[in-house]
Amino acid sequence: MKFLVISKMKAGPVPENYADIVRAAKEWINAKKADGTIDVVYSIVPRGGVAITNADSGEQAYDDFITYPLFPFLEWKIKILADFNHALDSVLKVLSQ
Repeated sequence: MKFLVISKMKAGPVPENYADIVRAAKEWINAKKADGTIDVVYSIVPRGGVAITNADSGEQAYDDFITYPLFPFLEWKIKILADFNHALDSVLKVLSQ
């Protein structure tokens, strides 16, 4: 399954060790890109990001997201993605009935 993941920093102060958390987040992202969990990731100015991720289930995706070092500092929007041609073929099938 593919997911569109959009994140935005929550308002409020950050902890003193925030630079260390950001370094850990960068390492986490690069490891997930290397193992295929993340296809692409981009920053959104200001203070946000977007990624396309992969997981076998919603539960697996959840378990991955909560290990992200910046997880508690972000607001999340997560959408399940479907292959474009599959989606249109399904619509056409329903419309032809």
